[in-house]
Amino acid sequence: MFLDSAASSPSPRRVLVVDDHVDAAELLAEWLGLEGFEVECAHDGAQALVFWSRRPAQVVLIDSRLPDIAGGELARQLRTLPGGDRACLIG
Repeated sequence: MFLDSAASSPSPRRVLVVDDHVDAAELLAEWLGLEGFEVECAHDGAQALVFWSRRPAQVVLIDSRLPDIAGGELARQLRTLPGGDRACLIG
């Protein structure tokens, strides 16, 4: 597995999946949830930023082609927000 299982962590790690392909995002979220991660799905960059402002994630999986913002730009914006410097951003 590319991420260590959250089951071995004292508290589940939060993962934010950002993908405009709803089925793909939900399938990935379901799989990660079964592995013990706490997962939230955003389907565009704006929604991802809203979710982040409510509760930052430790890992963010970002689709590079979002309808409203490029994945790289979203990653740059997340890095400037509280907790963004400690998150693992995967694009």
